[in-house]
Amino acid sequence: MLPSIRLLILTIATIAAVADAALENSPSNLPSPSTQPQGPQGSLADAPSLRLRVILKRKTMKVHGQYLFDVFARPVISADGASARYDGFATFINGDTQFTYMLVDGAAYMVETSGNGTTEATTQTTRCVPTDVQFESIVSALNNATIIPSASVSDETLKCADGSMLKTSVGGQDFVICASGASGFIASSSDMAVAVEYLDAPIKSISPPVKMEGSVACDGVGAYTSVTPTGLALLAGTGIPSANSRNLQKTMHQATNESTCS
Repeated sequence: MLPSIRLLILTIATIAAVADAALENSPSNLPSPSTQPQGPQGSLADAPSLRLRVILKRKTMKVHGQYLFDVFARPVISADGASARYDGFATFINGDTQFTYMLVDGAAYMVETSGNGTTEATTQTTRCVPTDVQFESIVSALNNATIIPSASVSDETLKCADGSMLKTSVGGQDFVICASGASGFIASSSDMAVAVEYLDAPIKSISPPVKMEGSVACDGVGAYTSVTPTGLALLAGTGIPSANSRNLQKTMHQATNESTCS
Protein backbone atom coordinates (compact mmCIF):
# COMPACT_ATOMS: atom_id res chain seq x y z
CA MET A 1 0.00 0.00 0.00
CA LEU A 2 1.25 3.48 -0.76
CA PRO A 3 2.60 5.09 2.44
CA SER A 4 0.80 8.35 1.63
CA ILE A 5 -2.71 6.95 1.67
CA ARG A 6 -1.96 4.72 4.65
CA LEU A 7 -0.97 7.79 6.66
CA LEU A 8 -4.08 9.59 5.46
CA ILE A 9 -6.30 6.70 6.53
CA LEU A 10 -4.52 6.33 9.85
CA THR A 11 -4.88 9.99 10.76
CA ILE A 12 -8.56 10.26 9.80
CA ALA A 13 -9.45 6.96 11.44
CA THR A 14 -7.52 7.91 14.57
CA ILE A 15 -9.64 11.02 15.02
CA ALA A 16 -12.92 9.15 14.61
CA ALA A 17 -11.86 6.43 17.01
CA VAL A 18 -10.21 8.64 19.62
CA ALA A 19 -13.48 10.54 19.88
CA ASP A 20 -15.22 7.28 20.76
CA ALA A 21 -12.68 6.39 23.42
CA ALA A 22 -13.78 7.65 26.83
CA LEU A 23 -11.42 10.45 27.88
CA GLU A 24 -12.54 10.53 31.50
CA ASN A 25 -10.30 13.34 32.69
CA SER A 26 -10.57 15.62 29.67
CA PRO A 27 -11.42 19.28 30.41
CA SER A 28 -15.16 19.94 30.63
CA ASN A 29 -15.20 22.44 27.78
CA LEU A 30 -13.69 21.89 24.33
CA PRO A 31 -14.68 24.82 22.08
CA SER A 32 -13.07 25.40 18.72
CA PRO A 33 -10.08 27.77 18.90
CA SER A 34 -11.07 31.44 18.66
CA THR A 35 -14.67 30.57 17.88
CA GLN A 36 -17.79 29.01 19.28
CA PRO A 37 -18.64 25.41 18.34
CA GLN A 38 -20.55 25.16 15.09
CA GLY A 39 -24.26 25.21 15.90
CA PRO A 40 -25.97 24.62 19.27
CA GLN A 41 -24.17 22.52 21.84
CA GLY A 42 -25.17 18.98 22.74
CA SER A 43 -25.63 17.41 19.31
CA LEU A 44 -23.35 15.27 17.17
CA ALA A 45 -24.39 17.51 14.29
CA ASP A 46 -22.25 20.22 15.94
CA ALA A 47 -19.02 18.29 15.47
CA PRO A 48 -16.60 20.62 13.65
CA SER A 49 -14.42 19.82 10.69
CA LEU A 50 -10.79 19.14 11.56
CA ARG A 51 -7.30 19.93 10.37
CA LEU A 52 -4.75 17.24 11.16
CA ARG A 53 -1.15 18.43 10.96
CA VAL A 54 1.00 15.36 10.38
CA ILE A 55 4.70 15.41 11.23
CA LEU A 56 6.77 12.45 10.02
CA LYS A 57 9.81 11.55 12.09
CA ARG A 58 11.73 9.19 9.81
CA LYS A 59 13.59 10.08 6.61
CA THR A 60 12.17 7.07 4.80
CA MET A 61 8.61 8.23 5.47
CA LYS A 62 8.69 11.34 3.27
CA VAL A 63 5.47 11.71 1.27
CA HIS A 64 6.17 13.30 -2.12
CA GLY A 65 9.20 14.98 -0.58
CA GLN A 66 7.39 16.31 2.49
CA TYR A 67 7.78 15.56 6.18
CA LEU A 68 5.00 17.94 7.21
CA PHE A 69 1.55 18.08 5.67
CA ASP A 70 -2.11 18.72 6.51
CA VAL A 71 -5.07 16.38 6.28
CA PHE A 72 -8.56 17.90 6.32
CA ALA A 73 -11.49 15.85 7.62
CA ARG A 74 -15.22 16.40 7.96
CA PRO A 75 -17.74 14.38 9.96
CA VAL A 76 -20.61 12.68 8.14
CA ILE A 77 -23.52 12.04 10.49
CA SER A 78 -25.84 9.03 10.21
CA ALA A 79 -29.56 9.49 9.56
CA ASP A 80 -30.45 8.80 13.19
CA GLY A 81 -27.89 11.33 14.42
CA ALA A 82 -26.21 8.81 16.73
CA SER A 83 -23.18 7.79 14.66
CA ALA A 84 -20.56 9.40 12.45
CA ARG A 85 -17.79 8.66 9.99
CA TYR A 86 -15.09 10.90 8.54
CA ASP A 87 -14.23 11.81 4.97
CA GLY A 88 -10.96 13.56 4.27
CA PHE A 89 -8.28 14.62 1.84
CA ALA A 90 -4.65 15.70 1.60
CA THR A 91 -2.86 17.41 -1.30
CA PHE A 92 0.84 17.32 -2.20
CA ILE A 93 2.70 19.24 -4.90
CA ASN A 94 5.90 17.77 -6.27
CA GLY A 95 7.34 19.76 -9.17
CA ASP A 96 4.69 20.07 -11.89
CA THR A 97 2.54 17.31 -10.44
CA GLN A 98 -0.20 17.54 -7.84
CA PHE A 99 -1.26 14.48 -5.86
CA THR A 100 -4.57 14.51 -4.00
CA TYR A 101 -5.44 11.60 -1.73
CA MET A 102 -9.08 11.24 -0.74
CA LEU A 103 -11.03 9.04 1.64
CA VAL A 104 -14.75 9.19 0.80
CA ASP A 105 -17.36 6.80 2.18
CA GLY A 106 -14.56 4.44 3.17
CA ALA A 107 -13.08 4.30 -0.35
CA ALA A 108 -9.56 5.60 -0.98
CA TYR A 109 -8.56 7.46 -4.15
CA MET A 110 -5.47 9.10 -5.58
CA VAL A 111 -5.85 11.86 -8.18
CA GLU A 112 -2.67 12.78 -10.06
CA THR A 113 -2.74 16.03 -12.04
CA SER A 114 0.23 16.99 -14.23
CA GLY A 115 0.91 20.31 -15.94
CA ASN A 116 3.61 22.95 -16.09
CA GLY A 117 1.32 25.80 -15.03
CA THR A 118 2.09 27.88 -18.12
CA THR A 119 -0.50 26.32 -20.41
CA GLU A 120 -4.04 25.05 -20.06
CA ALA A 121 -3.01 21.54 -21.06
CA THR A 122 -3.07 19.17 -18.11
CA THR A 123 -3.47 15.45 -17.64
CA GLN A 124 -5.39 13.88 -14.79
CA THR A 125 -5.43 10.27 -13.64
CA THR A 126 -7.66 8.84 -10.93
CA ARG A 127 -7.18 5.42 -9.41
CA CYS A 128 -8.36 3.41 -6.44
CA VAL A 129 -6.00 2.71 -3.59
CA PRO A 130 -6.65 -0.46 -1.55
CA THR A 131 -6.91 0.03 2.18
CA ASP A 132 -5.45 -2.36 4.73
CA VAL A 133 -6.69 -0.57 7.83
CA GLN A 134 -9.98 -1.87 9.20
CA PHE A 135 -11.99 0.84 10.93
CA GLU A 136 -13.74 -1.60 13.25
CA SER A 137 -10.44 -2.86 14.67
CA ILE A 138 -9.18 0.71 15.15
CA VAL A 139 -12.29 1.69 17.09
CA SER A 140 -12.03 -1.46 19.20
CA ALA A 141 -8.39 -0.71 20.04
CA LEU A 142 -9.03 2.90 20.97
CA ASN A 143 -12.11 2.06 22.99
CA ASN A 144 -9.67 0.12 25.18
CA ALA A 145 -7.40 3.15 25.62
CA THR A 146 -6.00 3.45 29.13
CA ILE A 147 -5.04 6.53 31.09
CA ILE A 148 -1.34 6.77 31.93
CA PRO A 149 0.51 9.07 34.34
CA SER A 150 3.45 9.68 32.00
CA ALA A 151 4.92 8.61 28.68
CA SER A 152 8.01 8.78 26.51
CA VAL A 153 8.51 8.32 22.78
CA SER A 154 12.00 7.46 21.53
CA ASP A 155 13.41 8.28 25.00
CA GLU A 156 11.83 11.75 24.91
CA THR A 157 9.47 12.50 27.78
CA LEU A 158 6.09 13.76 26.61
CA LYS A 159 4.38 16.60 28.45
CA CYS A 160 0.62 16.97 28.65
CA ALA A 161 0.05 20.00 30.85
CA ASP A 162 -3.53 20.38 32.12
CA GLY A 163 -4.69 17.53 29.93
CA SER A 164 -5.34 13.80 29.87
CA MET A 165 -2.71 11.34 28.65
CA LEU A 166 -3.70 7.94 27.27
CA LYS A 167 -2.04 5.08 25.42
CA THR A 168 -3.40 2.93 22.62
CA SER A 169 -2.41 1.16 19.40
CA VAL A 170 -3.57 2.06 15.88
CA GLY A 171 -2.58 0.25 12.70
CA GLY A 172 0.26 -1.57 14.41
CA GLN A 173 1.68 1.62 15.94
CA ASP A 174 1.66 2.53 19.63
CA PHE A 175 0.27 6.02 20.18
CA VAL A 176 0.26 8.34 23.17
CA ILE A 177 -2.67 10.76 23.12
CA CYS A 178 -2.70 14.12 24.90
CA ALA A 179 -6.11 15.80 25.07
CA SER A 180 -5.72 19.45 26.06
CA GLY A 181 -9.15 21.04 25.88
CA ALA A 182 -9.48 24.07 23.64
CA SER A 183 -5.95 23.51 22.37
CA GLY A 184 -7.10 20.33 20.62
CA PHE A 185 -5.22 17.08 21.06
CA ILE A 186 -2.05 15.38 19.83
CA ALA A 187 -1.42 11.72 19.01
CA SER A 188 2.27 10.74 19.00
CA SER A 189 4.13 7.58 18.04
CA SER A 190 7.76 6.75 17.29
CA ASP A 191 7.14 7.42 13.59
CA MET A 192 4.74 10.35 13.50
CA ALA A 193 2.81 12.99 15.41
CA VAL A 194 -0.67 14.24 14.56
CA ALA A 195 -1.85 17.59 15.95
CA VAL A 196 -5.62 18.12 15.70
CA GLU A 197 -7.23 21.55 15.34
CA TYR A 198 -10.94 22.39 15.27
CA LEU A 199 -11.83 24.48 12.21
CA ASP A 200 -13.92 27.64 12.54
CA ALA A 201 -16.02 26.85 9.46
CA PRO A 202 -17.24 23.43 8.29
CA ILE A 203 -15.72 21.78 5.24
CA LYS A 204 -18.30 21.33 2.50
CA SER A 205 -19.21 17.88 1.26
CA ILE A 206 -16.28 15.89 -0.13
CA SER A 207 -17.27 14.07 -3.31
CA PRO A 208 -15.38 11.14 -4.84
CA PRO A 209 -13.35 12.08 -7.93
CA VAL A 210 -14.67 11.34 -11.40
CA LYS A 211 -13.07 8.23 -12.87
CA MET A 212 -12.64 7.33 -16.51
CA GLU A 213 -15.77 6.22 -18.36
CA GLY A 214 -16.39 2.51 -17.94
CA SER A 215 -14.11 2.12 -14.93
CA VAL A 216 -15.30 0.29 -11.83
CA ALA A 217 -16.10 2.33 -8.73
CA CYS A 218 -13.66 2.05 -5.84
CA ASP A 219 -14.65 -0.24 -2.99
CA GLY A 220 -15.42 1.34 0.35
CA VAL A 221 -16.91 0.33 3.67
CA GLY A 222 -18.57 3.62 4.62
CA ALA A 223 -19.11 2.34 8.16
CA TYR A 224 -20.44 4.71 10.80
CA THR A 225 -19.07 4.68 14.34
CA SER A 226 -21.39 5.04 17.30
CA VAL A 227 -20.35 7.97 19.48
CA THR A 228 -20.46 7.89 23.26
CA PRO A 229 -21.38 11.00 25.30
CA THR A 230 -17.68 11.48 26.01
CA GLY A 231 -16.85 11.13 22.34
CA LEU A 232 -19.50 13.74 21.58
CA ALA A 233 -17.85 16.10 24.04
CA LEU A 234 -14.55 15.83 22.15
CA LEU A 235 -16.12 16.06 18.69
CA ALA A 236 -18.67 18.82 19.28
CA GLY A 237 -17.00 20.85 22.02
CA THR A 238 -19.60 20.18 24.72
CA GLY A 239 -19.06 19.47 28.39
CA ILE A 240 -18.15 15.89 29.29
CA PRO A 241 -21.08 14.40 31.27
CA SER A 242 -19.54 12.98 34.43
CA ALA A 243 -22.40 10.51 34.90
CA ASN A 244 -21.52 8.85 31.60
CA SER A 245 -17.75 8.95 31.88
CA ARG A 246 -16.04 5.57 31.83
CA ASN A 247 -13.65 4.57 34.53
CA LEU A 248 -10.50 3.90 32.56
CA GLN A 249 -7.80 2.03 34.42
CA LYS A 250 -4.61 3.96 35.10
CA THR A 251 -1.51 2.08 34.06
CA MET A 252 2.24 2.45 34.32
CA HIS A 253 4.49 4.81 32.39
CA GLN A 254 4.25 4.18 28.64
CA ALA A 255 7.55 3.95 26.74
CA THR A 256 7.28 3.82 22.95
CA ASN A 257 10.53 2.70 21.39
CA GLU A 258 12.07 4.30 18.33
CA SER A 259 11.42 2.55 15.05
CA THR A 260 14.22 0.34 13.77
CA CYS A 261 14.01 2.06 10.35
CA SER A 262 15.49 5.54 9.93
